[in-house]
Amino acid sequence: ITTETTCAKSMEIEEPVDTKFAKLKNGHEIALVQAAQEFLLEKTQKTPSDVGYFGFFFKSAGECVKNVGDRFSTLDDDRDGFSDTNLPNQRLRASLRLMNVVSASLSSAVISRLFPQVSELLIELLKKQPPVYISLEVIGVCRCIYEYSNSSIFQHNSSVDLFSVLLLSTIEGKPKVRRKSIDILDQIFEDPFTATKLSKTVQKIAVNVIVNCNQANPTPTLYILQCLKSIVGNLQVMTKKKLCEAILRLPTIGNPILTVCTMNFFAALFESSEEYNKLFVQILNAIFDHQPHALDLDPMVAYAKAIQQGFISLSEGDPELCSRKLDFALRKLVPILQHNNRMVNSAVSRTIQTILEVGLNEEIVQEYLNCVRNMDDFSSTILGKIFKRLQPGLTYTYHSSWGYVLDIFGSFFSSLTKCTTSADATTLSEILYTYIADISQLHKAKKWVKNCERVLSSALDLLGIEIFLQILPISFPFVHHDPSDPPEETHIWLLPFLKEYLKCSHLGYFYSTIMPIITSLENTSSEIAHEKPAYAKTLMIYAFQLWDIFPSFCQYPVDVVEFFPKLAKPLCDLILENKEYRSIISIGLTDLINLYFKEEEKNDIVNESLNTISQFSKNFLPNLFNLYTSDVLHMEERPIILKTIGAFVTIAPGNVCGNLFNTIGKKLVSLLNDPQNLSENIEEINRLTVLSIPFVKRLNKKNALLLYTTIRPLIQSNDPNLQKKSFKVLSKLCQFHDFMIKEKYTELLDILDKTDHYKTQGIKNFRIMIIEKILEYTNELGREGILDRVILEIILCTKEINSKVRLKASDIILEQVDYFEKMEGENCLSFIQKFLYAGLALEAEIVAATLYSISLVLDHMKREYDVDDVLDDVSFIGVKFLESPYPVIQTQALDLTRKIVKFSSRDRLLESGKDIIFNVLGFGRQSRYNRDVKIILEKLIRKLGWDTMKKMVPSRYIKFVNNHRKSLEREKRKQKKAKQQYLENNVSSTPSHETGTWILEGEDDDSVLDFLAGGATKNIVSSLPKVMDEESSSDDIGYDEDGRLVLQEESSEESSSEDFGSRKRGREEDDSEANKRRKVSEELTGKYSGAGYKAKSGGDKKGKNKFEPYAYIPLNPAQLNKRRRHVVHKNYAPIIKSGGKKNQQ
Repeated sequence: ITTETTCAKSMEIEEPVDTKFAKLKNGHEIALVQAAQEFLLEKTQKTPSDVGYFGFFFKSAGECVKNVGDRFSTLDDDRDGFSDTNLPNQRLRASLRLMNVVSASLSSAVISRLFPQVSELLIELLKKQPPVYISLEVIGVCRCIYEYSNSSIFQHNSSVDLFSVLLLSTIEGKPKVRRKSIDILDQIFEDPFTATKLSKTVQKIAVNVIVNCNQANPTPTLYILQCLKSIVGNLQVMTKKKLCEAILRLPTIGNPILTVCTMNFFAALFESSEEYNKLFVQILNAIFDHQPHALDLDPMVAYAKAIQQGFISLSEGDPELCSRKLDFALRKLVPILQHNNRMVNSAVSRTIQTILEVGLNEEIVQEYLNCVRNMDDFSSTILGKIFKRLQPGLTYTYHSSWGYVLDIFGSFFSSLTKCTTSADATTLSEILYTYIADISQLHKAKKWVKNCERVLSSALDLLGIEIFLQILPISFPFVHHDPSDPPEETHIWLLPFLKEYLKCSHLGYFYSTIMPIITSLENTSSEIAHEKPAYAKTLMIYAFQLWDIFPSFCQYPVDVVEFFPKLAKPLCDLILENKEYRSIISIGLTDLINLYFKEEEKNDIVNESLNTISQFSKNFLPNLFNLYTSDVLHMEERPIILKTIGAFVTIAPGNVCGNLFNTIGKKLVSLLNDPQNLSENIEEINRLTVLSIPFVKRLNKKNALLLYTTIRPLIQSNDPNLQKKSFKVLSKLCQFHDFMIKEKYTELLDILDKTDHYKTQGIKNFRIMIIEKILEYTNELGREGILDRVILEIILCTKEINSKVRLKASDIILEQVDYFEKMEGENCLSFIQKFLYAGLALEAEIVAATLYSISLVLDHMKREYDVDDVLDDVSFIGVKFLESPYPVIQTQALDLTRKIVKFSSRDRLLESGKDIIFNVLGFGRQSRYNRDVKIILEKLIRKLGWDTMKKMVPSRYIKFVNNHRKSLEREKRKQKKAKQQYLENNVSSTPSHETGTWILEGEDDDSVLDFLAGGATKNIVSSLPKVMDEESSSDDIGYDEDGRLVLQEESSEESSSEDFGSRKRGREEDDSEANKRRKVSEELTGKYSGAGYKAKSGGDKKGKNKFEPYAYIPLNPAQLNKRRRHVVHKNYAPIIKSGGKKNQQ
């Protein structure tokens, strides 16, 4: 049984012969099993059992292994095995594959019983170093045995031997074999019992490999580290300890790749271990001692990642010890930021941010604050030491890394915010004053603006707005200082900063501090308006910017209950009277209500805040209603005021909403009952209709019916704006009140029938929402009758420009497909025939939309259901409408045909392919359809084959299709060639750097490197340090017999002159054709320029035996260059001087 004999057969098989192999999905595997079944039936005349199958394959594999000898031939180790002509090898491969397939049908007890014999065969096979493709099959059998058996197989001694061989294959095997082996080891170690059983084996093999590692051959150690990284989390504690003791010596070897793998192993150890162990502290200390040099980029990045994971594990197991280690970690990590390397600085910065986040806690912060309050020495506290370690980061020594230092400070301030309360802000401000002031100075440089703002936003959250502005006070002219003598820093730039970053603040500060400043700015502006109008305008801009911060104060304020009653009346008055601040205040109030109202978990503070605001809704809503219906608002302000009204309606008491809605209803009815003045009142009717939308959700059934009765005549209005707004109200009524659908669905359908959705733009969205809501209740109302009335509009909306309408219409059609598929006696085909085909007999736009809808249905059916029945009925539709003269139909018909070809089987295409090809090729000469035609032809060629398709193509199109086929093949060859060339260039162009390890010693000869020191490994680097070129230095500098310094100037001058002379001669000899042409052109220009006919007295003279006076300048394309225009004018000037400036141009 060979692999090749079953390849062709696997393409035709759809289901296995025996149901016991129903789990198989790969046609190639099914073909192998069926081939084995046929062979055994022919040989034994009976169907064997599952164990019989497995036994036969096992016996076949054993015979092949015995015939191999001591080891497999390595003459041609084909990784895929397809070019291996050795039939015994192919038979062995097929037997192993079949063992892999059949083992899924065996019980765990049977596998446990057969395990000793099978494992013995697999061990023997792997020891003979088989080719890659056979090794992969062996590993596949191992995987199935471990997957379908239980842990009892590890009671056999052979289980340890097999595991040892698999573990060694992760070291000695080829890349594919290593990857597969590691996957199996991961699977084995998921079981705790198995991990305990095999930990000692891992320890024995891994430690032996690691101990024998050296600079000359580190490869086996790299492979074992990669394997250990995957399974280390499930090993026993003692095994982890032994492995760590062996691995910790690897960084001292000086190989950077070994160092990277070592650090990655420790990071995986910290990350995968579920329980904290004291071993982690020892490992973390050892990692700090093995800190790489900053020049080694990859080792330093891996080092930072290992420390980061170590602190995360330490914080979960021993938070107190983690906090005590912060100072030591910062002392080691912060100086690394002095190096100008982005990759290293980014990794170290992330590590510092992480350890600060996990290491800081309330105990540390309170210890520091208590020392500050008691006037004790706080420098010895943990937080005091952290401040001391971070402070140098803002000095010029770290200039190149200020961005990363600022990110660290931002994370530090955020961590402090989690560990403190608002009462601690004053004490913290004393120590943070200097840091915040220094960081604000960096804001002047554009390079650090965003970093500074992120840090200052964290400081703002930590200290609060009041203390923050005490550290960085904003100074306004005429209010805080004389404009002729401003302070060094006015901090005006904080106004847009506060607008963007302020949150969770205090309304009381805005009321008691900001509003008085705004009043002073406005009063001062009015006083100096005549004398200093520029200053007055500036002050008003400042006042507007201060009001612009108000929406930020409204984002989760903490004192709404206390201060909103004081702010309510001033805010309401300003909305009514001050048009400049109206929009800003309205946005702030809307955010204040909506952010609290949309909270999923409403605590006591949120509920009390909403109750406080709702008490003033009776004051705000009437005033906002009068303002909205008046003529004082601009067009841009109306949506803002409407949102504010909607926000207050959501929290207002029911009687307040009911009274105001009654006012709107009465006013609207009174205007509608005055038909004589209807055209004059149309604008006010529009406003009242829109104003009723926020109240829809809060209406009871009586008021909802009243509103429906009121706006129903408006839906058929001739005014498009009024009709659009009325449809919006109707859609909201259907959305929030189910009785509208159940009781009024017939009236709603009549409304949809009587109104023309083509006439008014913007109503399709509301109409499709109403249709969607009606179809939700079609199980109760009768689906087919409703679909008959709305299906054409749904189909047409699938091609709507508005994406929301288009998506909703598509979803509705697909929902109907699901409904008919689940309905007894119906299916998708009946839905298409009953409803979608109705659009094929109408206008071109509806036909195109119908074809698009059928394409949507095909896509959905292919993903969810069986598409074959639909294809049988739909195939002729796409072909038929390819003959349409309308381009919009042709486009959709081509798209539908493409999907029909994509989803059809080869047999179906053999029946209908001729008609498809004939009609599709009719578009071959039209460029706009060229892409679709080529895609369809490509799919047909791939499915049918060129020989079969050639018989279906009409003779006049053979050349066209054949050329297209050849172009596809050429394109594929070009892509393949380009890919190969790219790979070859990348491989060949890879520079061969000198590898090795160097030791950085002191600058002078007296400084000696202590190799026993803890940080000695920092002086071991993998890249060659910069050294002085001794040869060049010895040529220029020397010493005489007395020891005096001698500078050899002559030799350098001579060599330089010789070099210059050689370069000059090279340039003279290298005279190109372009230079020759330029010289000829210059000679001609000088020879025939007319200078020989110039007379001394002026004008021209005629020479003896010469031509009449003339001038000739050859045409030269270079003269058209704009940069040479003045030179061209100069050449022509002597000739056309009399023509004047105009002729010269």
